[in-house]
Amino acid sequence: MKYSIQLYSLRDVAEKDLEAGLKAVSEMGYKKVEFAGFGDKTAEEAAELLKKYDLEVSASHLSLNDVKPETIEKTIADLKAIGDKCPCVPGMSISTKEKLDESISVLNFAYDRFEKEGMKLMFHNHWKEFLPNDDGQIPFDEIYNRTKVNFEIDTYWAFAANRDPIKLIEKLHNEGRLEHIHLKDGTGEAKGSAGRPLGMGSAPVKAVHDKAVEMGVDIIVESETLTPSGIEEARICIEYLKSLA
Repeated sequence: MKYSIQLYSLRDVAEKDLEAGLKAVSEMGYKKVEFAGFGDKTAEEAAELLKKYDLEVSASHLSLNDVKPETIEKTIADLKAIGDKCPCVPGMSISTKEKLDESISVLNFAYDRFEKEGMKLMFHNHWKEFLPNDDGQIPFDEIYNRTKVNFEIDTYWAFAANRDPIKLIEKLHNEGRLEHIHLKDGTGEAKGSAGRPLGMGSAPVKAVHDKAVEMGVDIIVESETLTPSGIEEARICIEYLKSLA
């Protein structure tokens, strides 16, 4: 398994010095990265750094604004520069039917445009998508039923929303709609401060890991709390994963 890491995990470094972040994760043993912006670099400069530190790109997190008609061509150019075929929208406006409808419309537009470039658009969940919005809709179900996007399931947020992450990723995998998973740990509360490095929370991390390995699904590590630092959290996580081998 070539483990990937979402660079948001060490945003305290990567947002100011992308090269330092990529160098650190490469030295730890990560083989892939998922971008959340390029920090102090351009997409072309980021591509050179990937080569320098022998890293592959697994995906890129983008805002919904990045995939609208007026912005998507620049986004596509950046993705091509780094060799990324897996753009991912990690959250969008879902609080009312009107907002959800608007967001789904953008997703459908972007899916079709990316598909023409040989790219697969993904949606990344948090916990709120599994809970009713103000108009009683379950946003995750609406996205699942009304779009063709693939999913990058954040297994911790599914767990925090009382969904069984293993059953969820197995179902989506069997349907051909699971691209990656985020492997994350935490205390089970639906808030960011509840996060913990892998193996230090109450989420079913090992069981999720083993299921993903069994299915051959790429694993992207995310650890969000910068405690004591992003690099230290990333190191704890990769050492935990090595202990499972």
